[in-house]
Amino acid sequence: MGLDAYKQIMLDRMGKSKYNQMFQQATISPAKDLTLLLDEGAKLLDDRIEQLEATRRKTRQDELLEKAEQERQARESASKLLRPLTPDETQIVKNAIYGIGPKAEVLASQDADSVQRDSMHRLQPGHWLNDEIINYFLKNCLAKRDEKLCAKQSGRKRSHFFNSFFVQTMFDEKNSNYDLRGRYNYKNVRRWSKKVPGKDVFNLKYIFCPINLDNMHWTSACIFMEQKKIQYYDSMGGTDWGKLKGLLQYLKDEWKAKKGGEMD
Repeated sequence: MGLDAYKQIMLDRMGKSKYNQMFQQATISPAKDLTLLLDEGAKLLDDRIEQLEATRRKTRQDELLEKAEQERQARESASKLLRPLTPDETQIVKNAIYGIGPKAEVLASQDADSVQRDSMHRLQPGHWLNDEIINYFLKNCLAKRDEKLCAKQSGRKRSHFFNSFFVQTMFDEKNSNYDLRGRYNYKNVRRWSKKVPGKDVFNLKYIFCPINLDNMHWTSACIFMEQKKIQYYDSMGGTDWGKLKGLLQYLKDEWKAKKGGEMD
């Protein structure tokens, strides 16, 4: 029995209405209709991809605009710090740097930190900057500026500015035992992280470490926590690999001591 004859028998027995109801969905579409269906599906897929791409581009554009605005605000904030001094302010600075008076006289103070006249005199050209000047600037200028930036920029991580004694203590440079002097010693600085914002060095953006080289030269190291790199800055063009390796080891030891296990 052929297919057409079989269909006719089913139609005669079931009736046209019931036959159509049961077998309409089983009808095979012609090749032309199938091609049209595929074309429509492809167009829908293309439209969806374009929508996703447009959303991605807009999101990326919004991120760039937000970053540009943050940078503009940062430059504006910095420009206020670097604005030209007024004549009265210039005279105050000259009196502090060149003025005559008791060497121990305190000329600037913030909370428990202070700068004496003798340290101010070291800002004169050709003089060696001491720890008091460096540490006061880091803590009471840069650290406070960083705090303000983070308050204005949602999601920005805090940075920390160790004082000049951090690296010195980490390398035991004041040890009376000459054999131990200059050697990395994590135990000496294990508690220093309690003073960083959030008490967790691994939740910071930058870690700044000023380095006093034998009271003859200042350098600095910066740990970029998000980029996972350590950079050394020296106006003489040098690189102290021992200090860099020590700072990396500090991070490893800090992770092991505070979080457990090995740092990636």
